[in-house]
Amino acid sequence: MVVAGIGAVAMLAWLHVFEELNKLLWDNDFVAANRWMFPVICLPFSLLVGLLVKYRHAPTTLDEWMPLRRFLENRLAEAPRPTS
Repeated sequence: MVVAGIGAVAMLAWLHVFEELNKLLWDNDFVAANRWMFPVICLPFSLLVGLLVKYRHAPTTLDEWMPLRRFLENRLAEAPRPTS
């Protein structure tokens, strides 16, 4: 019960921080007035994610897909081919 309470409080705190940062980034007059700020804000995050995947081997959604893909490819390779 205590762990669930701590988890709930931590989740509420995270949601509050996320919402405040979201407002700070996107709901301000400078970003609304200057559309060129969108890539200036997004590109560093994209670069950071790419570097984390490449050098720190951060997991991606493709990592979850690859075992299923290999399984399906093996099943297709083993399936009998129709003869004409």
